[in-house]
Amino acid sequence: MWMTELRNRLGRWLLVLIWMGIIFWLSGQPDLPHHPEGWADIILKKAGHMAEYAILAGLVWWACRKRGGRLSDRVLVYALGLSGAYAISDEVHQLFVPGRSGQALDVGLDILGAIVALLVISGFAGWRAAGQLR
Repeated sequence: MWMTELRNRLGRWLLVLIWMGIIFWLSGQPDLPHHPEGWADIILKKAGHMAEYAILAGLVWWACRKRGGRLSDRVLVYALGLSGAYAISDEVHQLFVPGRSGQALDVGLDILGAIVALLVISGFAGWRAAGQLR
């Protein structure tokens, strides 16, 4: 039984690492596609930042949580912390990519995306615990 849980947990962490690799690869691209409208390009790219890190935070939460266990504040904080640390490292990485730059605003949007995802997760867990979501 514990071997199955270990295999499942390792598989979930593998998904976290794959997603981190995708983010790293995207950050290493010197020139990303552009929308012809400047304002739309900015909105799409900033929304993309939030979505990337919302997914990352959700995957980290999923990898850390105990099966059938209650929602743990510690797991939420860990998911946010790891996502935030990776957001910072991602922007530092971009400082070394020609044509890219690291921006504090992007770190803030990344962390905001992670927070939104974790609020949604905790909301669903709270509804489920209250018996309102089955």
